[in-house]
Amino acid sequence: MNIIRIIEEYESFVKLSFDIFKTKFSIDEPPLVAHRKGIIPKTGTLLYAEYKLDYIFHGMGCFCVYNNSIEINFDYRLKWFDYKGFEAGNLFLFIQSVERYKNIINKEQLVFMLDDLVKEGLLKINPDEIKIDGYNFYLSL
Repeated sequence: MNIIRIIEEYESFVKLSFDIFKTKFSIDEPPLVAHRKGIIPKTGTLLYAEYKLDYIFHGMGCFCVYNNSIEINFDYRLKWFDYKGFEAGNLFLFIQSVERYKNIINKEQLVFMLDDLVKEGLLKINPDEIKIDGYNFYLSL
């Protein structure tokens, strides 16, 4: 199993979420900012290409479900309202929602894999974000 490929896939869905919001609501600003201005509703369902996206904004982030199965949860950075990195728990949520990944790794194994990637210099802990319940990682490729 290639954990970096899984991280890249997770992050591609985060980017797709941004692209869908920007296209469907004709916005140039971060989706969270548009939501707070009342341009994007708190919850909704959007159709885009082959995707059905159900979403709900929460606090500093958004929870998305693609095609009733793939779950993506992410937070925006404070001040910039953009996305930079992921939390291990959100990556695990994604892994558990993707059929081909869900039975090949548990949360403890994921944390060890992420720690190994940090030691190898392939993953960094994001110094811009301090999380009470865990690290915020980003790829360093």
